[in-house]
Amino acid sequence: ALPQSEKLKQVDSAILTYTRHPGEIALALVFSLGNHFFAILGIVVLSIAFGVSTDVIGVLDYFALVPVATMVSSLPLAPGGWGVGEAIFGYLYSLMGAGAALGVAVSISFRIVQILLGLAGGLYLLKPGASAELHEAEAEAEAL
Repeated sequence: ALPQSEKLKQVDSAILTYTRHPGEIALALVFSLGNHFFAILGIVVLSIAFGVSTDVIGVLDYFALVPVATMVSSLPLAPGGWGVGEAIFGYLYSLMGAGAALGVAVSISFRIVQILLGLAGGLYLLKPGASAELHEAEAEAEAL
């Protein structure tokens, strides 16, 4: 038997399952692109709020800067990428001429906004009956 043959069978099965549902794949792609677009837009808004002029870092520049920074910050060097993300945002902002401190401030602020949004979602789960609704939705998703 081939090494990792069980894993290869699982990958093959997953691919076959996904190819039978092209609409779901397209919808997932749309949601993914939307998520990335709005994350980049959030960084742009925070940068402008901190005083980074669009003359220094153009709006389209963020479509290169943010994905690179988020990929680097996803390296498992620190819990949640804290520190790594701030270092790369600081470095990239300084390369663009905006200053490292602004990059660090934007990165920390964006993480805090993400945490607050997550906590707001967590508050929903504290609502009476929310756990049952969640389990019901998960069961429906598995049935698909």
